[in-house]
Amino acid sequence: MDNELRKYKGKIIDKELDERMSRVKFFIEADSFAQHELWAKWAKQAIKFRDKYPDHELLDWEQDYSGFSLTVDHIKYKRENLPIVVACSFATLNGQYVCFYEGVSLLVHNGIIEDFLQKNWPVKYDKGTRFAFTNASNFHHCAHFCLKERNKRIKLATHD
Repeated sequence: MDNELRKYKGKIIDKELDERMSRVKFFIEADSFAQHELWAKWAKQAIKFRDKYPDHELLDWEQDYSGFSLTVDHIKYKRENLPIVVACSFATLNGQYVCFYEGVSLLVHNGIIEDFLQKNWPVKYDKGTRFAFTNASNFHHCAHFCLKERNKRIKLATHD
C-alpha cells in the first residue's frame, strides 16, 4: 500500500506489521501448546518425536521468535468496553511464511478475530477457491499446502 496506512474500523494498522502479515501464506488458529504439538508431529527438526508420528511427510520448520499482539475490536459487556486481542507468532514451513494466532484477551471472539484477519489479509489457496485459514485440528490443510508448494519449486528447479 503506497505510503498509505491500512485502516480497519478506523484503527490504523502499523506499516511494518502490515508488510509482515502480507507475506503470510496460511493462518493457523492455535495456542502455544497446540503449536508445540504441531511442531512435534510435523517438523523434521523434532527428532525425539519421530517414533510417535512416523506416518507422514515432514516439514522444514523454521520458527520466527518474534511476534506481536493487537487489539482488533472492542465488545461492550456489562457497561465495560472490553478489548478483543489477538497474539500472532510466525514460522516458515518449507519456505512458506505462516502465522499462528490466538485470542488472548479476557473476552475472546474468534469470529471477530478471523474477520479482522481475512479483511486485512485475504489469503487464499487451492487456486483461489479457499481462504488460507485453519485451526490446529485441521493443520493438515496448511501442511499439505506447504508440501505441495515445495514440490512445485523442486519440479521447476529440475526442469531448468
